[in-house]
Amino acid sequence: MPEGRIKWYDDKKGYGFIETEDQGDIFFHKNGIKDPGYFGVQKDEPVSFEIKTTPKGPQAVDVRLK
Repeated sequence: MPEGRIKWYDDKKGYGFIETEDQGDIFFHKNGIKDPGYFGVQKDEPVSFEIKTTPKGPQAVDVRLK
């Protein structure tokens, strides 16, 4: 399962990007977050995720806070 850190996330827009060492920045949508925790998703939080191929490129799904 790939790992990375939240690069940024906009709660109002409902999406953001995960920064990874191997695959660059990966887009994710709020529907792909499995456990947002009490305070939601915060910048620089470590996460693990799965990658789904979409017509617009790779997308992180099953995003889990570590």
